[in-house]
Amino acid sequence: MQQQSAAGSCHYHYEKGEPLEDPACTPGAISPAVTQANLTTTICRKGGYT
Repeated sequence: MQQQSAAGSCHYHYEKGEPLEDPACTPGAISPAVTQANLTTTICRKGGYT
């Protein structure tokens, strides 16, 4: 099990005006192939990311 970060130690940061989670506090990866412009063909589709 992954150790939890201390309460209040996680902070959002912004990239191109969009808020992103603190990568040290949120597991997973950010794909540069997924953008607001292509959500319907990448994430929000049958068989897309979950």
